[in-house]
Amino acid sequence: MIMQNILDMQLDESLQLEQEKGVITIWLNRPESRNAMSVKMVESIQQIFTAIENDTSIRAVIFRGKGGHFCAGG
Repeated sequence: MIMQNILDMQLDESLQLEQEKGVITIWLNRPESRNAMSVKMVESIQQIFTAIENDTSIRAVIFRGKGGHFCAGG
């Protein structure tokens, strides 16, 4: 299963992943910084997209932010 492959990767600890059927939700979990992206977070997100790019069972990826904010900055 693709989700297990993603969970086995060394992802940034400030990302949380959920999968329900063909939808992956990526939670940004740095509420103390209003979920501002770090370099490690961006690298981990790139790893996730590389892992799922050829998986036709994944129909959508949703980004959400913990703590009442989506993502501050840039």
